[in-house]
Amino acid sequence: MNILLQQHPTFFPHHHNSPRRSPSISPTHLSPRMSARKRKADDDLDPRSLDDDMSVSPLTSPAISSRHIARPSKKTRNNEVIGRPLALPRLLETLDADSLRSVLQTICERHPEIGQEVVTSAPRPSVASTIGVLEQYQERLRQAFPFGGNTGNDYAYNRVRVQLSQLIDAITDFVPHYLPPNETQVTTSLEFLDSVTNIVHQLPDWESSSHNHHKDNAYDEISRAWARVISEASKRGGGIQLHNGGWDQKLQKHNAMSGGQMQAAVNALGSNLYCGGATGSSNSNANSSNDPNSIRNQLFSGTYGTNLPVHVGPCLATIAPLTRPSLPKSKSHQLRAMASAAGAQKFHWLVIVPDQPGKLEARMAVRSDHLKNVTPKVEEGFWKVGGALLDEQPREGEAMKINGSCFIAHATTKEEVLVELRNDVYAKGEVWDFEKIQILPFKPAFIKS
Repeated sequence: MNILLQQHPTFFPHHHNSPRRSPSISPTHLSPRMSARKRKADDDLDPRSLDDDMSVSPLTSPAISSRHIARPSKKTRNNEVIGRPLALPRLLETLDADSLRSVLQTICERHPEIGQEVVTSAPRPSVASTIGVLEQYQERLRQAFPFGGNTGNDYAYNRVRVQLSQLIDAITDFVPHYLPPNETQVTTSLEFLDSVTNIVHQLPDWESSSHNHHKDNAYDEISRAWARVISEASKRGGGIQLHNGGWDQKLQKHNAMSGGQMQAAVNALGSNLYCGGATGSSNSNANSSNDPNSIRNQLFSGTYGTNLPVHVGPCLATIAPLTRPSLPKSKSHQLRAMASAAGAQKFHWLVIVPDQPGKLEARMAVRSDHLKNVTPKVEEGFWKVGGALLDEQPREGEAMKINGSCFIAHATTKEEVLVELRNDVYAKGEVWDFEKIQILPFKPAFIKS
């Protein structure tokens, strides 16, 4: 008899003796991990079914929508290297100051309108920057001198002639910029002239007089520039400013260091600043500037007439605030004549000139020339006493620590003493420090000859 029996899944017992049976596993309930293992096994068996199996996701896996992943595009590289000029900013970075100045000057020469724009747009140069440029020319002049030997002969002149001309040309070009009416500040003009005059003092002196025209012309131009500024200052009421700023004394010192080649500027100072005008000698003006009781200094200080008798009357309140009593003309002439006569008399002067630091070796190198040159003035009585200043009293067997020079001179004016000092080899060799020089009137109680 045929009996249909219900089919049951076959159970496989565990290896261990356990009544528990393994649950049935249906292919449709496989986990994603197991499905992946199955697919991997199938792929190993049948490589041709790789695409079909990978296109079917497990039934229990969540549905993932397909998305397009954009791949980065490849940058096209140009393997060909082609030369090209630098861009302007990079080019300017490579130029130093001299090269940039040369390029700018060339452009301005080709296009004058651009040059005018640069002149009007550039800031005004300061006194310090201008003097810095002149000092660079001055340093080039020093470097051009031959090492050792005589620095005043024709050979040395030919070696430095180009650098000397460049320095003189620079001075000639810069001076008018600081003169009125281009420069409206008197103090700025005077500060520049004071500094540039010191540079002119340091120009070399040559054995041949024909070579000294550079320095002589520079002194002439600087002297006229001083006179121009002084005249402009007096028009603006700057006479008191010239006196209170000490510019009168600085100018007289410059004149002495130039050997009197700036006398035109001193005369302009006398005619515009000194109360006595341009009349009278420059010596009397110099003496009156140092005398607190002189009429000039009394007027500047406001004390003139305070010791003179004043008539008291009903009009005193009206007259006194307006005017001060003045000396009669004949009396002022007498005082001026007396001052001139007193200025012609010789006086003793105590001179102290310190050395510049580190100049002992330079001093000793020209000491014999110094003693030889002062001998004529000693014999004629101009120098009464002279010698070296020391740091301390020398001990036996030790070298003297010299730091300067000291003199007693017998001369008419302080300026006369300055001229002699400037012509000394210690001054020309820059051994002495002229910025710290002291020349004091000296009244000796006794001098033993």
